[in-house]
Amino acid sequence: MTGSGAASERARLVAEGLEPDERDLMLGWIDALLEIRASRRSIAGRVQAVLAATLDADLLLLLGKVLVVEARRSAWDRQPVGVRSAILVAAVVALAVAGGLLGLALVAAAIAAPLWLVFGPGFAWLVALREELLRLVPPDVDETHVL
Repeated sequence: MTGSGAASERARLVAEGLEPDERDLMLGWIDALLEIRASRRSIAGRVQAVLAATLDADLLLLLGKVLVVEARRSAWDRQPVGVRSAILVAAVVALAVAGGLLGLALVAAAIAAPLWLVFGPGFAWLVALREELLRLVPPDVDETHVL
C-alpha cells in the first residue's frame, strides 16, 4: 500500500485506537491546523499559530501516545526477531551515547511534527485522519428532535 491508501489505513488504525474523548481532542486540533493552513497569515504567523495550537498538556500527552503506538506498530510488531534485536541494540546504544540529547530531540520532534503536518507532505495524512475521526464520532443529537 502506498500513497493515500497507506495514509488512510494508518489514519484508520490511529482513529480506532483512540477513546471518544481523545477523538474529540484530536479532531479539534486537526480542525485548528486545517484552519491555520488555509489562513492568509504570513508563514511566521502560521508557524506561531501551529505551535500555539499544539502546546496543550492533554494534547501533547495524546500525541505522545499516538506516536508511541505507531512506532511500536511499525518498528516492532511488524518486524521479524532479527530486526527487533537490531532495533533494541540500537536503542540501548543511542540512550548510552546520547542520553542528554534525548530531551532536545523530543522537543525538536514536538515542534517539527505539527509543522510537517501543516506545511509538508503530512497534510494528506492529517486529512485522512480527520475523515476517519469524523466517521467514528457520533453525530450530535439535536435535543429538540428527541422524543
